[in-house]
Amino acid sequence: MNENTKSNLLEIGESIQSSSQQLSAASQEIAASAQTLMTNVMEVQKDTDDISKYINETHKILEIVNKIAKNTKLLGLNASIEAARAGEYGKGFSVVAGQIQKVSTESADAVKNIKEILDNISSISGTLAERVSRTTEIATSQASATEEISSSAQQLTEVTGNITKIAEEL
Repeated sequence: MNENTKSNLLEIGESIQSSSQQLSAASQEIAASAQTLMTNVMEVQKDTDDISKYINETHKILEIVNKIAKNTKLLGLNASIEAARAGEYGKGFSVVAGQIQKVSTESADAVKNIKEILDNISSISGTLAERVSRTTEIATSQASATEEISSSAQQLTEVTGNITKIAEEL
């Protein structure tokens, strides 16, 4: 084998080894960032689950407020009846009874509006949870594939190192 061929073989071996080392380093960086991505996605999944839990708890509280509004409305209605029975003496109380009924109606309307808002948030949260779940699957697959690429790049670096050693011995 002549010196020119040996020199070319050494140069090619070193070039392949350098490229495989760069590939290995880059794939290790990608693997690390894929792992970070997967961790972040899992945290988002937990936060999404927490949002759903808090929405359910808020619905329970709204049910209590709604019951209070209904009872207050009945109280206001009864107060109006008693004010009417009292005649002239119940006029002032009639105004109070009307205000109680008004507050009750406004409270019931507010509960209805809050429930609608929470239902919208819940719907968006459900969609977000599905997207996060799909993203978690993709991130897991990506992290696994990147680790395989990194391993292959490391093997390529070792093989090219052996080629370079053989070329040096020629």
